[in-house]
Amino acid sequence: MSDLIPNTETLPQVAKEDALNRLQAIKGSILEGEADPIPVFVALTEIKKQIEAVLKDRAVKDCIREDYDKSPEKSVSAGGFDFTIVTGGAIYDYEQDPVYADLSAKLKARKQLLDTRIKGKQEIYDSEGMEVPEVPVKTYRADSFKVTKSRK
Repeated sequence: MSDLIPNTETLPQVAKEDALNRLQAIKGSILEGEADPIPVFVALTEIKKQIEAVLKDRAVKDCIREDYDKSPEKSVSAGGFDFTIVTGGAIYDYEQDPVYADLSAKLKARKQLLDTRIKGKQEIYDSEGMEVPEVPVKTYRADSFKVTKSRK
């Protein structure tokens, strides 16, 4: 395990510098045509998923919490970085308010009506007999690259 991860005291500096150097090299090899960009993107996407899985793992988070709780300070320093745990705030259930729930349902129904109008390209009328307008495009989402496991 010690070969896998450098000494924890130097990990942030070493990892950050090493990662930046490696990423610059990867970027350079793509831009200079030395590497095939799609396989590199796929590999980086998979590495990112694996890192995110470790960071989100409940057992890992429990270990981090346990280690953090040993410190009398609200902030723990590690290799030049400060680590704190921010307590999550309450999430309220506004749907329990009848007025809110009614307005929310009406907005959802209106949006479905507008979507129907846009997709149907024909005039439609709401429950009050008013023509439903075709709303303009506000903006477009950015294109994204999708990586999925091949079935081959």
